[in-house]
Amino acid sequence: LILQGYLHQNDGKGFLLKNAKKTTPAFLSANLETDKVVPYIIKDVDGVKIGIIGLTGLSANQKAEGLKINAPQQALGGLVNRVRKQGAEVVVLLSTLGESEDLALISKVKGIDIVFIGYPLSKEDLKTKVDSTFLVRPAWQGRSLGKLTLEVKEGKLVDCKLEEERLSDKLADDPDIKAILPRCYSDANCKKEGLVGSCQDPGELKAGCLFAEPNKISLLIISAKDCSVCNVGPV
Repeated sequence: LILQGYLHQNDGKGFLLKNAKKTTPAFLSANLETDKVVPYIIKDVDGVKIGIIGLTGLSANQKAEGLKINAPQQALGGLVNRVRKQGAEVVVLLSTLGESEDLALISKVKGIDIVFIGYPLSKEDLKTKVDSTFLVRPAWQGRSLGKLTLEVKEGKLVDCKLEEERLSDKLADDPDIKAILPRCYSDANCKKEGLVGSCQDPGELKAGCLFAEPNKISLLIISAKDCSVCNVGPV
């Protein structure tokens, strides 16, 4: 699993620098100035070399805490050609620029086969094609897991097929991802049947959930007998 090296809105610089050098997952960003991330990697998948480049949105400056984020087009520059020269048959861009900026970027920088859009405009079409570039969008609220199957012939991407698998408790958590994510960000993440949960140190790696029995109270409901729309059942 590859993660793009952008500054998480909740975790910030410390989280990034602490975890970016771990073997898996890899943090990628071509325009984030730090030796803790790499601009791209090349993966060999079933004999096909795939170059994967990361780009960080300038909006991450709000949480950059001193890290410099360069202009995306300037950073991408000759990177696509460099990845091709190193044998990549398919070039993939992981982007958190936003779809409008992604579209402007691929009109100027040629040779990108697939763009994974972090902030899409459309919530309906998960895959579209602009010129020779496929745009792939995440499912609404992340409710589905996307599976992209590439068709490569004679060293070129011909087509790709996107399938959705609805997330459920039948899909096990990825241990590498789970190891670097906080247990909770708010009380809403702490749920256990019959108990009330509260998040301690939200958004931090030491975050944890505390559970307690709910307070029980006696409740007397008074309603008018002739009220035909007074439904006290939910109460």
